[in-house]
Amino acid sequence: PDRNVTITAYSYFEDEEGYWHRDDKATKNVSLVAPPEVYAGTISRMELEYDEARAAIPAYNIPQGQRGLVHIWGRNDMSTSQKLGISWRVKDPDGTVVEEYSDWQAFLTGPGEEHEFIGGRFDLDKVGTYTIFVGLVMNFDDPEYVDTYPGDLCAVAAEGVGMELKAGWNAVVYKGKAQLVEEAFASIMSYLDPESAVYYWDSLTGAYVIPVTDTFMVPYRAYWIKVTQDCTWTYGAEATAPSSVYLYAGWNNLVPWCGEAIPPAEAFAPILSYLST
Repeated sequence: PDRNVTITAYSYFEDEEGYWHRDDKATKNVSLVAPPEVYAGTISRMELEYDEARAAIPAYNIPQGQRGLVHIWGRNDMSTSQKLGISWRVKDPDGTVVEEYSDWQAFLTGPGEEHEFIGGRFDLDKVGTYTIFVGLVMNFDDPEYVDTYPGDLCAVAAEGVGMELKAGWNAVVYKGKAQLVEEAFASIMSYLDPESAVYYWDSLTGAYVIPVTDTFMVPYRAYWIKVTQDCTWTYGAEATAPSSVYLYAGWNNLVPWCGEAIPPAEAFAPILSYLST
């Protein structure tokens, strides 16, 4: 706390016989001011909720027409309990503000602990990139920003193609466009083990694991996908189904992508002479 200190100084002199005598006295009042407290906090997590699914911000391939809900976590990086505040502004692809939110928590957040802020719902009805500015604030009496995030909130796809996945392994047919694996799985990335969660069957080499970085998903290929909980996987626009597929000698794992039942003799007529009996 601020304190006033009084400093009193005395001066002495020594006479010829070696005796000391007080000569003068002075008093000074000094005001000591405590150094200003340095506030420290971090935006520790950001998620976008839509259609009962969640994705880390920035999120990708969000189906058009969903209702968005922003979740932001702030962390107290100080050694004392503090009150955290938040503010954010969401803009659609045209730059129109679709949500403004600000709030202070009712109580205090302990050192190293987090507090979650939840905004209001807004429409994700335009194709393109939504942006957000987030500011974490502290010091209720004289608020100041301690961390900010100005960037993308999500990318909304023209068509919300996807599927429901169950916890554990799922055999699926990927009907999305050719895109990087990390983009295709952005909506469920937090539920995947990036080392061993995605496989496809290679007719030449057998099962092949797909690293969830720097590789492409192939439209209408069969995949095995492992997730930690039930979730909705959305991956953007649907690709056009191929009218033919290349076959290797031996066994081939085929994907039934036709929309109607076709007699086997008709479906395999072009390669009937190559089929093994």
